[in-house]
This record gives sequence, C-alpha cells and structure tokens, in this order.
Amino acid sequence: MIKKIQDLENQDEENFGMMEEIKPECIIREGGLKKKSSKKWQERYFVLDSRCIYYGKNKKNLTRAFSRIDLESVSVRSCEDSLYGKYCFELVTPHKVYVLKGNNSENKQKWMQSISKQCAIIAENKAFENLNEKIRRAELQRANRDEKVLISMKKFENLIEVREGVKLLVNYVKDNKVKDLVFSIVEYTANAEQHPSEGLIHAESKA
Repeated sequence: MIKKIQDLENQDEENFGMMEEIKPECIIREGGLKKKSSKKWQERYFVLDSRCIYYGKNKKNLTRAFSRIDLESVSVRSCEDSLYGKYCFELVTPHKVYVLKGNNSENKQKWMQSISKQCAIIAENKAFENLNEKIRRAELQRANRDEKVLISMKKFENLIEVREGVKLLVNYVKDNKVKDLVFSIVEYTANAEQHPSEGLIHAESKA
C-alpha cells in the first residue's frame, strides 16, 4: 500500500483511501486536469462529489488508490496567466495550495464554479447545523430552568402544608411565648425558602 501511495503522488498529499466510498450518483463533476508539482505539470483524473475532491493518475487507477481534498475548508481562486500560464486556478486549504490547469477557459470556469458551489453548500449546511445546536442547547437550558422552578414550587407547597399543620397544633399550646416562638420559626423557614436574606429579618422582627 505504501508503494502504491508513493507511486501515485508525492508524499505531502493530504489523505489517501479507497475509491469504494464514492457513489456514482454522488459525483458532481469528473475529468482530467493538470496538477502542478514542485518540478512539473502532472496529468491527473479528478472527481468532485458532495464532500470531497478525489484524484489519481487516471480513472482506472482512481478505483484502487487516490488522494482526497476535503471541501469543508477549501476556497477557489483564479490565477493570472502570467503566473502559471492560461486556464489555471488554485484550491486553497489550511495546509496546502493546489495549482490546477484546465483544458481551456470553459473547462476551467466549469470546474471552479462546481467546486465553489459545493463549498458554499457545505458552509451553509455547517452554519445551519451550528444554529440548530445552539437552539437545542437553549431549549435544554430552558427545560432545566423550568424543572428547577417546578421543584421549588413543589417544595414551597409542601412547606405551606407543614406550616399550616404546625399552626393548628400550636393552637393547643397554652403558653403564648411558646406559640410566638414556634410561629417565628415557621415564618422564618418559609421566608428563607423563598428569600434567604429576608427570612432572618422577618424572624427578628417577630421577636
């Protein structure tokens, strides 16, 4: 496998794989282009699908081993004729710039348009996925807040029931000081549950 890769391209290519992952119905454009290496122009066969650009020495070779350029981080730009000659354009990735050459002006423009369009679609899909993820997170946070509110309300309802029950029992106590003390404790507990900083003040005012 290592020998095949070395025979196919220079060792600085981005990714290698098997052509079996490409489905014919997903192919957007394919055909021959020249690819500039450090020393010369190389004839290569390119395939553009919805996610990547694949290329190899020829179409037959492409079914066994190929190089792959992921479109997620690719930009396309035309080249001046004075730089590399006619019909050239570049694929710019974070790690490398690929210089390609079409057969003629029309061929160059079609490849650039197809690649640019697919890159834009991928960018839109990614932005949409990011937006959906933000919405999901916001909904989850809201659901968590709503759950906490419901739990707090339930606790408060239970506390009210306990407080009312204590009041009924205290009515049977004859000592008024004991009654006032118990009422102060109950009121303090209720206020502390809702407003922790106000519960102590309320209890002190009762005393």
